[in-house]
Amino acid sequence: MNKSAVKDLSANALEVALDNGLENGILKDIPVFGTAIKVAELTMSIRDHFFLQKLSKFIFKLESLSDKEKSAINDFSRSPDSEKISNKIIQVIDNVTDIEKAELISILFISYCSGEINKSNFLRSVDTIHNYFIDDITEFVSASNLWFYTYEDLEQQNLENLVGSPLIREQFMDRQDLIRSGRESEIGITNYENSKFGEIFRKALT
Repeated sequence: MNKSAVKDLSANALEVALDNGLENGILKDIPVFGTAIKVAELTMSIRDHFFLQKLSKFIFKLESLSDKEKSAINDFSRSPDSEKISNKIIQVIDNVTDIEKAELISILFISYCSGEINKSNFLRSVDTIHNYFIDDITEFVSASNLWFYTYEDLEQQNLENLVGSPLIREQFMDRQDLIRSGRESEIGITNYENSKFGEIFRKALT
C-alpha cells in the first residue's frame, strides 16, 4: 500500500506522523523510528494502522517543542543509547492498547532528553505506563502527593489499583511512636504514600 493510500485511511494526526514526523520532523535523524513507520506502511495490517496512530500521537507531541527541547532530542539521536532506547519506545508503543499512552511516553521522552529524568527512571516509567491502566495512571499524575492515605482514601481517588505498583508504597509507622504520640487507634492500620519513584514519575509527566 503506497503513502497515498495510507493517507486515505488516516486521520490528520497520522498524516503528521508520516509526513512531518518522518521526512521533515524531529525524529528524521533517528533511524529506528523511520524504519518502523516504513515497515508499517508496506504491510498496513489493522495492527500496523493502529501502531501508526499511536506513533503519530507520540510524534505529534514532539512537533510543538521549543528549540532547546528539539536540540536536546537531536543530541539524544547521536548518543550511544539512542538505538536501544528508541527500540524500547517502539516496542512499548506497538504493544500498548491505549493511544493516550503514546502521548505520555512522548512527554517522558522529552523529560529524559532534557535531563529531567535519568535513563533508569525513564525506562522504569515507560514500563509502568505499559503495565497499568491508563485511567489509573492519569489519576495518579493529577492527584496531590499521597501522605498517610488509608486504602479507603485511595479508593476515593480511584488509586487503589496502583497499590503494589512502583508508584505507591506502604508507609511504615513505628508502633511505639504511635503510642507515645497518643495515636494508638492507628496501630494496625496500613497507610500509603508516594514512592520516591512515584514522585519522579509524576514530576516528569507534569
